[in-house]
Amino acid sequence: MKKVLIITYYWPPSGGAGVQRWLKLSKYLAKQGVEVHVLTVDPSKASYTTVDERLNNDVSDKVKVYTTDTFEPLNFYGKMVGKSNVPKSGFSNVSKHGFKMKVTASIRSNFFIPDPRKGWGKHALKKAKDLINKEGIQHVITTSPPHSVQLIGLKLKRQYGESIKWISDLRDPWTDIYYYPLLNHSFYSRRIDAKYEKQVVEECDVLLTLGETFKQTFISKSELPIEDKVILFSNGYDPEDFENIKIQPDDSKYTITYTGTMADSYEPQIFFNAVEKLSKKYSDDIIEFKMVGSVTDLIKEELIQKLGDRVSFTPSVSHPEAVTFMCNADLLFVATPGDAGPVPGKIFEYIAANKPIIGVGKGDTADVLEKTQTGKAFSRTEGSEIFEYLEKLYLNYKNNVPFTPIQKEVDALSVASNAKGMIDSFLS
Repeated sequence: MKKVLIITYYWPPSGGAGVQRWLKLSKYLAKQGVEVHVLTVDPSKASYTTVDERLNNDVSDKVKVYTTDTFEPLNFYGKMVGKSNVPKSGFSNVSKHGFKMKVTASIRSNFFIPDPRKGWGKHALKKAKDLINKEGIQHVITTSPPHSVQLIGLKLKRQYGESIKWISDLRDPWTDIYYYPLLNHSFYSRRIDAKYEKQVVEECDVLLTLGETFKQTFISKSELPIEDKVILFSNGYDPEDFENIKIQPDDSKYTITYTGTMADSYEPQIFFNAVEKLSKKYSDDIIEFKMVGSVTDLIKEELIQKLGDRVSFTPSVSHPEAVTFMCNADLLFVATPGDAGPVPGKIFEYIAANKPIIGVGKGDTADVLEKTQTGKAFSRTEGSEIFEYLEKLYLNYKNNVPFTPIQKEVDALSVASNAKGMIDSFLS
């Protein structure tokens, strides 16, 4: 039997997108005969950005979960300055101009390299060694952010060598993440961070990442020929999440929904302009915009200014509730920082919700939407094209034109399919 140790900081009851990837994969790996061990932090001592207790229900009883102690400076800092002044997921509450946040980011980046959760490392390393020795673990998977988790894998690989296969899963860029300039690194801390990144990239046996852009970014970190071990491994949707969802369509209005984090750097304004234009052109109809999750004050103000009482804001909700919002929408919106980058994890659930999708920020997202025929993604220079497509989808809705994605391509994006591919390829 294949035995896998997944080392992850984010695990239920932690909420947020980062939890979903290995929570779901662990379940389907276990279903397909892999013995799965998960090593994570004691949730009572962790510094999670969000909590979703309902995700505990999704942990497979076939997966063995172990927790350890940790040292969490963010917890102490949050008590001193208030949790609202601690950076949230994706640094969505950090502004270039906010003094307190800038100070927090500077402390984080220059005293805790690569990140403030590195205090979990020594506790996790000790337990990981115990598990490898006791259980005969063959494969070790480290997934990040936080990237300090990768240093645990690095130390394990250096100790155990060829007796383990180390798979480094880098869900986000490291020193090239879109909010890196907000972290206020010194020249010294930047060099250390880059050194850690290079060591991980070069010494892991397999490097998983989410899109072609990220793949080329990580390959560029080394002069060694590492191309063959850098593998694109996307997220996926869990079909079980869409069972028993309460669908309550409201035919009196057209609902556009966004779920998740939205920072200022996502620059979604061009889509807001299109929605405002559509609302004015069809002023006798009700077109509403629902924002579900963590949204900056600036984006809230812009939406209210453009749509008034036709926009609503719902704070972060549990994962099942987020899926319900998706399934009850008429149109789903996604934005990514810049015009390149990987497919956001929520895209796969958007696709599974069987609703048309509009994206701002092309990158790999555009390819997935085109392949599945579930929508389109646009650059921030395509204002007229966005409006034309938005209007087309709206008129399709009014005229009851069927939405027809390519089901074969949609099915291939499930977590079960990903787990099988993992077993067949690099869990060998």
